[in-house]
Amino acid sequence: MRATRADKQKTVRATRADKQKTVRAARADKQKTNNERTMNEQKTNNERRNAKGKRKIR
Repeated sequence: MRATRADKQKTVRATRADKQKTVRAARADKQKTNNERTMNEQKTNNERRNAKGKRKIR
């Protein structure tokens, strides 16, 4: 039996949703690591700033 247009559409939608889920998960993971990294960098920046006293780092 040949697949009807509706059946094809269902499979297409399902695979698309699946891809989207993985992409979203990867993005969220990347964002999390980014946040951690910026927190660490922020700490080091603060330490540098404090070490240099009043001179601002730009």
